[in-house]
Amino acid sequence: MSHSLPPNVQLVFSEDLVRPEQRQLVERSVATMAARAEEEFTKRRAVEAERTRLLAELNAQRGERVEPPAHLAGAFDDLRTQSLIDAVSSSARQGEALQPAVNPVAALLGIDPAKADLNELTFPPHYHYFWSWGSSFGGAVGGTESTTGFVGLDARSGSVEGGANGFVTAHAGYGILLNAHHTMVAVGRSMKDVEFEYTINTWGDANAMTEGGIEFTAFENGALLAATSPGDGKLWRLRLSGGEGDGMPHHTGRNTVSDPRELAFTMHPGRGYTFNVGAWVNSDVQVGAGWAAARSLIKADILLISIERRSIHL
Repeated sequence: MSHSLPPNVQLVFSEDLVRPEQRQLVERSVATMAARAEEEFTKRRAVEAERTRLLAELNAQRGERVEPPAHLAGAFDDLRTQSLIDAVSSSARQGEALQPAVNPVAALLGIDPAKADLNELTFPPHYHYFWSWGSSFGGAVGGTESTTGFVGLDARSGSVEGGANGFVTAHAGYGILLNAHHTMVAVGRSMKDVEFEYTINTWGDANAMTEGGIEFTAFENGALLAATSPGDGKLWRLRLSGGEGDGMPHHTGRNTVSDPRELAFTMHPGRGYTFNVGAWVNSDVQVGAGWAAARSLIKADILLISIERRSIHL
């Protein structure tokens, strides 16, 4: 692992990836991915904590049959409208999925489809690299030697064995390196089997949250180029408070997951690209005069990564 990576980031290269410039490109991409995720969820948690505080204050006012002050109700309404999605995120499902037969990229650019070449690269396990990061109370397993592209994630918060006193996150996945000899549009996809489990419980003045999902990201020279939106690949999300929850594990069997379906990005010659398929889990508790527990667990096999590339000849 490079010393340039944050201490909570783990990166394992395949034996095929030996050139220093290739590894440095991957390191920059993964470091950017980890920093972006940490910033995103820090903002989300701050907004949700403020919502919880304002809602408790509103409920207290109403419980005493006192009309809440205008500034308090207004502040809550303002928070209700805040977006929790990074503006740089771009969902690949903004419209119908791309179909190679009709070549919509050429149609979109007003180019004769006969002048647009199509080819597809497929990557089975073992991928070029495996990455993971998370909080000290989050766990991740996987590796480039996995024959199925296995990823396992576990996040625990609150009154559960190994639980933290607050927010916990864990991320892990696989990536591939790409380049282009001329400008082209690429569409990344993946075949993935996933099972997940969550447990959540609250009592008294407390709330808990559990969630998890799958994401695609693309980087150019280590800078974020495109990413699926958090909602596009979310498998579940549940937030409970004040005595809600049963404390029982809720488990789904192994299923082929379609979302996120794809991520489109543009490639140019002379630049290095990475495409990543990963899983993530979060858990959180906020406790006053009470207790709460949350656990999020994902087991996934990233069975295949494919890159459909369309070369445009003007």
